[in-house]
Amino acid sequence: MRARLLSSLAFVVALAAVMATTSSATFSGSNGRISFARYLPETNSLEIFSASSTGSNVTQLTTSGQDHSSIYSDWSPDGNTIAFDSDRPGDGTGLVQIWTMNWDGTAQTQLTTGPGFHGDPSWFSAGTQLAIESDWGNPALEGIWLIPSSDADGVTQGEATRVTTTPSNAAFDEEPQVSPTGQWIAFTRVKRCSDIQHGRLAGTQHGCISAIFVVHPDGTGLQQLTSWGLNADEPDWSPDGQKIVFDSCDSGRPGCKGAILVMNADGSGMTRIVDSPPVGNVGHDFANFKFDYRNNPTWSPDGTKIMYTHWANGTSLVTVNPDGSGETTVVGGDAFQNWADWGTHA
Repeated sequence: MRARLLSSLAFVVALAAVMATTSSATFSGSNGRISFARYLPETNSLEIFSASSTGSNVTQLTTSGQDHSSIYSDWSPDGNTIAFDSDRPGDGTGLVQIWTMNWDGTAQTQLTTGPGFHGDPSWFSAGTQLAIESDWGNPALEGIWLIPSSDADGVTQGEATRVTTTPSNAAFDEEPQVSPTGQWIAFTRVKRCSDIQHGRLAGTQHGCISAIFVVHPDGTGLQQLTSWGLNADEPDWSPDGQKIVFDSCDSGRPGCKGAILVMNADGSGMTRIVDSPPVGNVGHDFANFKFDYRNNPTWSPDGTKIMYTHWANGTSLVTVNPDGSGETTVVGGDAFQNWADWGTHA
């Protein structure tokens, strides 16, 4: 589950909720630019950056303002547009809204409008529609929704189509990821949270557990693919739609391992490709929050690499082969950076 780092959150809060996060669907093509969120201490904000597929030419794309953040980005199938979520002021009607921009950060436009939370955009292959998580300002409306990818007046609840209804024994549905064929949406269902808030700052101390589900865009065919005990989330489809990569132990529960796993699209053939040492009980000493941990995977457009965040005295975006071999740092450094997505734009 992705930690929504909203207004007035300090970096230590980012670390406190670091395990709760998100990735996106990858469309087939050549490996182009990647996008990711990076923390800027001077404005206490998270901003979306992009870099080449080799980690060069790092460029800041968003400027959300003091104590505001833009976090989760998703590349369009043609590689020319990025959808993202942000709590920047915008029209002032919602806590978090969906925005779009050109691949180079120009033409940033608020897409959703109205009260509540709207996040985790994921493109359909035709490029005309997005799957998102939203509650439209009403907890009873929490779930996965479909919206058009452009609307001059802004997308309202009346123009959206509901896909899932979060059951009474769950907290929320998040991280929708549309399959390359558009026939399925993988998403994460979260439950047993003792403290639910839009900030999604639900972690070990709040007892959340999660599992990956799939559903057709019309809401039919709901299936649970992973057990609750695995505490899985962050699904991402392979470009051919045959596999799903995801992580486990994203809550950072002491004793569990932050692993990267791959399974078939129906949940069979689950394989742990990258493992981490067990998480220690760090308590609230986030100034000394040092461990070896891996999460938030995304597939490369050509299907030959998987990128994820590696926590080890800082955060780096690294790649491995689909069998877990050949770990290579792509974007390193001292900055806090996370939530990568991989597009096809050169």
